[in-house]
Amino acid sequence: MKRVNNKKKLLGFICTLLFTLFFSVGSGAVHAATSDSDTLNQIRALIKSSYIKDVPNEVLNSSDIDKIIKGVNDPYTQYFSPEDFKNFVNSINNRFCGIGIYNEESSEGIKVKSVIDSSPAFKAGLKSGDIIIKADGQNLKGLDLAAAVKYLKGEEGTTVNLEILRGESALKFTVERREIDLPTVQWSVLQGHIGYIRILSFGEDTPELFSKAINELREKAVDKFIVDLRDNTGGYTKSAYDIAGYFIGENTTITMKDKYNKEYEFKGIGHGYTIDKDTIFLINDYTASASEILSAAVKDYKKAFFVGIKSYGKGVQQTTFSLRDGGILKLTTHSFYSPKGNEIHKVGITPDFDTKNMNSLAVAELLYSGINKIDKRDLIKVVINNKEFIIDLNKARDNKYWKAFKYILENVDKDNIYIGTKSEWVKASKEQLDKKFNIYFNDFKRLPQIVKAKDNVRFTIKFNKDIDANTINNNNIKLIREDTFEETEVEYKVEQGDKVILTPKEAAKIGENYFLMVQNIKGKDGKRLNMKTVLSIDIK
Repeated sequence: MKRVNNKKKLLGFICTLLFTLFFSVGSGAVHAATSDSDTLNQIRALIKSSYIKDVPNEVLNSSDIDKIIKGVNDPYTQYFSPEDFKNFVNSINNRFCGIGIYNEESSEGIKVKSVIDSSPAFKAGLKSGDIIIKADGQNLKGLDLAAAVKYLKGEEGTTVNLEILRGESALKFTVERREIDLPTVQWSVLQGHIGYIRILSFGEDTPELFSKAINELREKAVDKFIVDLRDNTGGYTKSAYDIAGYFIGENTTITMKDKYNKEYEFKGIGHGYTIDKDTIFLINDYTASASEILSAAVKDYKKAFFVGIKSYGKGVQQTTFSLRDGGILKLTTHSFYSPKGNEIHKVGITPDFDTKNMNSLAVAELLYSGINKIDKRDLIKVVINNKEFIIDLNKARDNKYWKAFKYILENVDKDNIYIGTKSEWVKASKEQLDKKFNIYFNDFKRLPQIVKAKDNVRFTIKFNKDIDANTINNNNIKLIREDTFEETEVEYKVEQGDKVILTPKEAAKIGENYFLMVQNIKGKDGKRLNMKTVLSIDIK
């Protein structure tokens, strides 16, 4: 995802609608609907008694609500009309009236990050990667995301006319706006043994959904968990305390301090047990507020390993107050600290393994991909922050995980990488680390490198017996580019029963270094040949 470099922009997104940044709704920015003296006096009194800092009298004595709110100079303090507050609460609970896309900033307008299944956008034909450049004739180029998504917002049942760039094609769509109610928690089983739980927001139903997720995943006998808090900008603190209880029990989750420096401790909600499986938490620079409350508590008690990017750093709590005019004042009233007293505001939560721009879920899946066993030849062990992880090389060589595996090897302390043998772990040598070929294919028979001329890129593989032609396919024989691990399309031809001719479909585009992998080939008698072979190829 493209990141917003300007912290002030991100502050604006987080303090309006929690999911403005990711969903096709408006910014939620509101202005005072009234300036009657009773409401003004009420707001002045609330700010004076409850706001986290002292506010000058000249600000409090301003003539209308907008001026007071602006003078407080706090991005999280806001006035809401009843309707706008309803929209704000709906955003926390993942309820929206929109077209049904997750989005991100683009210099050209709004980039579609993904399209929600069965949503109006999905039915209209929008796709991930589309860039919305106009909405009902309004040019979105140059607008920040909060301003741009306003033009996608509207009453349920109305439509919006969109102009879209898809690659070099300009397309037009008419999309209906509809109420979309998404669960705040999603879960699944990864790799057959990892329980994956993504918390999108800390809404009212999040604890109930999290409990359901845990129970279903435990029934499926998962042995590890990944909890994904990426892009979760917060919600209700009570929901965070409830979920914290699954990891830390009824211990202190967070310490709050008010303007008078008075401390309040909030504890996790007990559930009769705590999760005793290895757990990875995923965080990034949009993980904020209630997400950081949960993360800070779990990290302080060492109940999970953290992978990703340092979190946003919103360590202040807001309280809502009903006003005499029917509006709502959301006011920053407390700062909060981790159970060990660590600062969160403008500091954030630091991961145990920083993945920078790498896909942190792919990294986490790799770290949990292997299982310790007697024959370790298809395994790699790494130690990060005193925590051991076993990586399955079969998974690491998958194109989906290749970049993540390469990142792990290049960013783990070189003294903490171990190669599996038939019976034990052996520390990786400098030569192995310099020439990663030997690590990537530790469980393969490695043949000497060959050099091929670019105008004669054709390979002949000779087997010691007649082979089953059905096992000759791109799953079992692969030509892989060394630097990207992208697979090259090849054509296969079996000759004389025991010989395979391999020809790249676009030989003219091939150059530099490749791996040729051969595995899982069967003889005509149905028995698998006892060979997994790889060789390095230099194409000049």
